[in-house]
Amino acid sequence: MLPTLSVVILSYNRLECLRRNLVAILKGSRQYRYEVVVVDNASHDGSVEFLQKLRAAFPELQLHLNGTNLGVGGGRNVGFRAARGQYILYLDDDTLMEVADIVKLPLYFQTHCEAGILAFRVWDILSGRYLNDFGETPCSDIANFAGAGHAIRAELFRRIGYLDELCTFGAEELDFSIRAHSAGFTTVYLPRPIVLHYNKARAGRLLLERRERYLYNFIRVLFKHFPIPLAGTFAFRLLSSHIRAGIKNHGIRVIMSLCICAYTAIKAGLDNHTCVSIDTIRFYRRPDLLPDYGNIPIMKKILSA
Repeated sequence: MLPTLSVVILSYNRLECLRRNLVAILKGSRQYRYEVVVVDNASHDGSVEFLQKLRAAFPELQLHLNGTNLGVGGGRNVGFRAARGQYILYLDDDTLMEVADIVKLPLYFQTHCEAGILAFRVWDILSGRYLNDFGETPCSDIANFAGAGHAIRAELFRRIGYLDELCTFGAEELDFSIRAHSAGFTTVYLPRPIVLHYNKARAGRLLLERRERYLYNFIRVLFKHFPIPLAGTFAFRLLSSHIRAGIKNHGIRVIMSLCICAYTAIKAGLDNHTCVSIDTIRFYRRPDLLPDYGNIPIMKKILSA
């Protein structure tokens, strides 16, 4: 019999997080009969050896060891393609969700039958704040979801395909949400349950590289899906905010590198441009839509500050 629920976890060089999080999820799978799929993205910190020992103790674990790092989009897709459940929960290796909440996922989807994606509220332990706090009420008027912990109706993959594998870091969630909305599905935000996130702070060159990849992918996705004037407006606001933040961390030299990222991203997006539906364009233009990728006018921000 196919499982109703699959849990997919992408692993990359976070051995301590795997030790803390994965055993409880596997024990729960035996009690509640959900499927667990772990994909390792060519870790080199002992994670592979740990996962192999864990599979010996839990032979039902689906373990996929990538020979190379496929990035976020490619790595997650390996797990999504292997999952057999009607509903799929995705968790990063540095996140934790209680088993009691995991087993309620089919009920959440049945309650929100319009949802293709469930966006859980993610609490970042290090910063002491939510990554995506949209209030205490479930909401279907959101543009995106936090990739660290979310759930997808498997039917959605059959309708729109898998994640954009060019998104090695950043924007895969926005791209998927845009395509889902254009296909008639919504992304529903749930304030409960809460996913705990143990992300580590980045600094120096690594922080700049992540910012460059993040900016590149978001601008590429904007020009991939939206009319050029709208994508240009969103991209300009996004670039401006990254330049302001980048100067604080890296100095004025960051301006050139981020502008180059933006230029190459625009070209790449236009090379694969397919405009989404009018309803989806209108949805992403809404000034009350969160999170903000440029849809909230600058003057409105200034007046409400």
